[in-house]
Amino acid sequence: MLPPERFPRFTVHPPPRPPGILLWDGGCGFCGKSLKIMDLFAKRPVPNEPRQQFEPDLPDTGEQILWVDQHGAVSGGTLAIAAALACAGRTAAAAVLRLPLLNLAFRVFYQIIARNRHWLGGVSCRTSRR
Repeated sequence: MLPPERFPRFTVHPPPRPPGILLWDGGCGFCGKSLKIMDLFAKRPVPNEPRQQFEPDLPDTGEQILWVDQHGAVSGGTLAIAAALACAGRTAAAAVLRLPLLNLAFRVFYQIIARNRHWLGGVSCRTSRR
């Protein structure tokens, strides 16, 4: 079973400045490398910060990257990546990630990568607060 990517009962207070912020595991080499690749692909910068330095408490979202929008709504996984791509000016790529049938495939692939990223980045990493 795939973990949820929407957390409708949780809102970050105070919300980040527009357009929002991408939160990643600051101890994860794979996450850091992935952000550098996204920066090369982006038409404009995406606000981001290691999750560990973000002030508000966040829900336990498992091993997912997070997007907190300007209203404080939290999304994870492929939805977070789609929001970051849209923020980066890559709206077509964001739309593809959100297509229902493709989204399911991307979610499965994302979870495989997220669960095994410690092998890919060379650094032990964990996004969930356990």
